[in-house]
Amino acid sequence: MEKFIIGIQPESVAEQIAILLNRHNKLKKQHTSSSILSSPTSYIISLGGNNVRHIDGEQKVIGVIGLQKTSRDVSLLHHLCVHEDFRRQGLASYLLKQGIIRCTTPLIQAHVRSDNFSSLNLCERHGFVYIQHTLAENYFILTLGRWACDNRTKH
Repeated sequence: MEKFIIGIQPESVAEQIAILLNRHNKLKKQHTSSSILSSPTSYIISLGGNNVRHIDGEQKVIGVIGLQKTSRDVSLLHHLCVHEDFRRQGLASYLLKQGIIRCTTPLIQAHVRSDNFSSLNLCERHGFVYIQHTLAENYFILTLGRWACDNRTKH
């Protein structure tokens, strides 16, 4: 018998992540459930609980952060997104902390759009500092970084 039985299927999770990212993150690339499932990124999700259900009756994904090991020494946190009905409740901070905890590399980077002030402030509060920026069409993507052993996430 399985230790945990989660009432949501991987395909549904992937579809909900794609919808959440496409709707709220102003990404150039539109995600699909297939692109999420085939991506090298692992996702940490927050489910809405028993009273928050997806259209098919399964629990609803209300928050997500992506975690990708890009080299032996660097992990990337990206795609942090919280459904608008659940913002300002500490969920983004919780997801970011969970991402940091799960990084197995000494350096953690985050990619954030330069106009995403909420995410930039959140990352700064968790010890991330500016490393570089890249021009993407008409906006900048900022690369922020911090050492995994940095204790500034303990509030």
